Amino acid sequence: MTSIYDLFETDPEFEADGMWVAYTPDIQFKIRRSNSDASQKVLKKLLAPYKSITRSGRDLPAGISTEVERQWAAQALLVDWRGVTGRDGAALDCTVENRLAVLGELPDMQREIANLAGEAETFRREQLEDDAKNSAAPSAGASEPRDGKPKSSSPSAKSTVSPSPDGC
Repeated sequence: MTSIYDLFETDPEFEADGMWVAYTPDIQFKIRRSNSDASQKVLKKLLAPYKSITRSGRDLPAGISTEVERQWAAQALLVDWRGVTGRDGAALDCTVENRLAVLGELPDMQREIANLAGEAETFRREQLEDDAKNSAAPSAGASEPRDGKPKSSSPSAKSTVSPSPDGC
């Protein structure tokens, strides 16, 4: 019998510190939960200059809103990465400047990071346990990710990998 906790309980440590998500077998992102204290603190700081606009119930102008979202993703949601390279194939260090540049050039990546950060499933204990079991299974070939599931062409296909204490 499945417990309600199995369905909805998330790991507060991974929400706060970030959880590694394998986007492809070679590219992994460490994502922090969007509603974590650390994420919300950054967002509040980014929105502070626009308090008079938001207090009056008006929306931020599109350009400002887009920039705030990019800054938030780079400073708070995307904590680290592995396997990220530039167009020239050279590894990109995970710095705030590099994250800002990449997210500015790849708005779909920014949206995907925000989606992952907002999904409870990314941080669910049951998901973490299932992924740990799957990653222990022998690989069926070099074209398959560590979790043993076939590589998907879907951009939103993901599997979590072991948490790591390192960061940018």
